[in-house]
Amino acid sequence: MPSWDVHTALSKRVFGVSETVSKEINRLVDGEDIHDLGRRLPGEPRLLEKFLDPELAAERLSRLKRAEMRIQLMLSKSADAFYLHHALDLLAPRLIAVRATDLPLKEHAHNICEAVCNELDLAFGGDKFASFLKEFRARFDQIVGDKDLTSWVEEAYRRRLDFESSTSIESYLADHAKEILRKPGSKDFLHITISPATGYGELITIMSSIMSGWKSPEWTYSFFMNLVSRFSSRKSHLIDYALITPFTWNIISEEFIRVTKRRAAGLGRDALRACEDSRSREEACLMIVEHAKSYAGIYLKRYGADPPQSCLEEYANLFITGYGAVVSKLGDQENSDKYMRKMFRLFTGRLPDTP
Repeated sequence: MPSWDVHTALSKRVFGVSETVSKEINRLVDGEDIHDLGRRLPGEPRLLEKFLDPELAAERLSRLKRAEMRIQLMLSKSADAFYLHHALDLLAPRLIAVRATDLPLKEHAHNICEAVCNELDLAFGGDKFASFLKEFRARFDQIVGDKDLTSWVEEAYRRRLDFESSTSIESYLADHAKEILRKPGSKDFLHITISPATGYGELITIMSSIMSGWKSPEWTYSFFMNLVSRFSSRKSHLIDYALITPFTWNIISEEFIRVTKRRAAGLGRDALRACEDSRSREEACLMIVEHAKSYAGIYLKRYGADPPQSCLEEYANLFITGYGAVVSKLGDQENSDKYMRKMFRLFTGRLPDTP
């Protein structure tokens, strides 16, 4: 998201907030134990924790109260700087999307403004927020045209291109596998030593082995396929077309990325089913492109954000490649689930190799 320098410059130029106050608010929002403090808060203690682990419950409650006190401190210093920080964080990926699609900002500024305001509205409320939102709408053209923000967007877009050109689906999956295997401090994650040189194949083997007594094979499969869906929509730039509509990120994620069966999901799930059910790569590609066209017609076309055929085809091919990378590795484990072996056979026409 935009650097603190950009936040500070815009707070001063647009809302007249001093650099000292703006920098302090930026530090509190991003520099504490909860990143994006305000849109995110520590979780409240669960009822079971209050009975079984009252010390942990008390710590959770204390952490929440400290976070709420910091928010009130920021609001007392400058509500405009506080809310602008969050607005810029939400605005940035949409401005990068405009750059990635090469569509004119002027034609899509209204939709982007509505999207950011809708997302802010989901997180905040009250008189101070209502006053900020009114000013934010009124000064939106000044904000998106600001020289520092424009320069930051251009630099972020170049970094994005570097990422896309240097990152394969397997390296992307490996990086996220390392995150979940290393992340400490939560009962939902493991904490083990992983070498930076450890490759994707070895990592997925470690995950499958360790999680056999902790998570189901379906969980591991869904974990990696959600990553495949996210990577495919990003590298193909399909998600960028969605980001220049007024839809919030929650809706975009549900309709274009998620593959899980237990929550709302759209294109991602349909693309996965196409891979699972097709007898060849070509058949899967045709099915995915048709699904993508359908979702683009429903959600994007009316906002002038209809992606070209080449974007849809690249999305389909990336998704299929990612599916193959996941299933080929999950499918060759000694104790793999029969469901995984069936999917591998459907996709490749052969059974997985046995170790």
